[in-house]
Amino acid sequence: LLLAWDAADRAQKKTGGLPGGLLPAGEITNAAELRAAVRTLISDHLICLRLGIMADNGATAWRALDSWMSGLQLPLQKLCREDVAAVDQQNQPANMAEVMAGPVYLKYTYTS
Repeated sequence: LLLAWDAADRAQKKTGGLPGGLLPAGEITNAAELRAAVRTLISDHLICLRLGIMADNGATAWRALDSWMSGLQLPLQKLCREDVAAVDQQNQPANMAEVMAGPVYLKYTYTS
């Protein structure tokens, strides 16, 4: 399911469409099935999980991450916003307020 969704998403982008992950939650094709597939991957045997969230601004990215974290219920989840660092495109430290004001790409890595 995840491979098929990814292939369809890539094909849609090639034709100029929005990536599926940028659509509002209610417009994502097969959202319930995608959620179920991701939950299946989350188990006691999970070693690492990476999420990448693109958003128009930091507040939207935080809401998306909070939603994912709530839904996944990772066993060792201890994310604190104070642990988050802002970096620029060269991966150098950046001003958090400036980064959060514009389009952002939030990367999250979970390790058990």
